[in-house]
Amino acid sequence: MLRTILGIIVGAVVGGAVVSCWDMVGHKIWPLPPGIDFDDPEQLKTLMLDMPLPAILWVAAGFGVGIFAGSSAANWVAKGNSVAGWIVAVLLFAGAMW
Repeated sequence: MLRTILGIIVGAVVGGAVVSCWDMVGHKIWPLPPGIDFDDPEQLKTLMLDMPLPAILWVAAGFGVGIFAGSSAANWVAKGNSVAGWIVAVLLFAGAMW
């Protein structure tokens, strides 16, 4: 039980770190325009509408890779207990949808 809980924690951290690093690479490829005010909903709406399709696919792929890495790490720490991997996958998927 303790290994499963530790696996969930490690998996969530690993998955989040992979998604974060993947996003940093994406920001180097498609930098944000200067002067964006993230508190202005109209600017954010315009930014999302002008986002190129490869950038959108890059973000989706990043979450996929992060879920895979996090679930794998959770299963490894939990010694093959797939419950840990599934919990991490659901948590990271919920984060992606949010």
